[in-house]
Amino acid sequence: LNRSADRTNEYEGRMEDHHREFVVGAILSWCAWTLVYNIAPFINGRFLPRKMYRNLVGVSSDGAATVEEKKKANREIVDWDSKLPTFLHSVFAGALATYCCFFDKSLMADKIAGTSFAWKLTTWNTVGFFIWDFILHFRYQKIFGMPMLLHAVLGLATYTICGTSKETPMAWHACSLLLFELTTPVMIARICAIKLSGSKAAVQAMTNLFGLSF
Repeated sequence: LNRSADRTNEYEGRMEDHHREFVVGAILSWCAWTLVYNIAPFINGRFLPRKMYRNLVGVSSDGAATVEEKKKANREIVDWDSKLPTFLHSVFAGALATYCCFFDKSLMADKIAGTSFAWKLTTWNTVGFFIWDFILHFRYQKIFGMPMLLHAVLGLATYTICGTSKETPMAWHACSLLLFELTTPVMIARICAIKLSGSKAAVQAMTNLFGLSF
């Protein structure tokens, strides 16, 4: 009985450490993505073409602009600012997922119960991102719509469940879903090409590449 109690206590101790590690990692990730979002206006204002961003900022602060013009400009500013963390997360998450699915021997050997540091890093990164994503889409639900809010809720729930599970994290399968993130950079590049009134050939090339990557 004593041995059984010791094993139970040891197991519970490992679970507490696992959950504590997960919470700390997710919070740090959320802070990082929030920081990226907060510096997005500076980066967008400096590097995006004037007609894509700086003109919008001018309209939003123009005393002569109508209320509707200001609202439209503010909606587009929020949309552009959200693209920077979304783009960076898709690149980072896609790279981690690719490694986990095709190079991480621990996950490849046991697709149900296998785990590794790369997997932990993946869940911390993704859960922290989805916390930021949920807050953004909840705050600006009228801009982004209910489907995007639901996407944030489901993403947060999925990777929280997998990330906190010690016995069956389904790590390889969860990472395989994250491979879809690799389509996001192409999608954002296509949006930029359309906004810049790029050639039809360029837009079509981006569209085809998005279809292939998906």
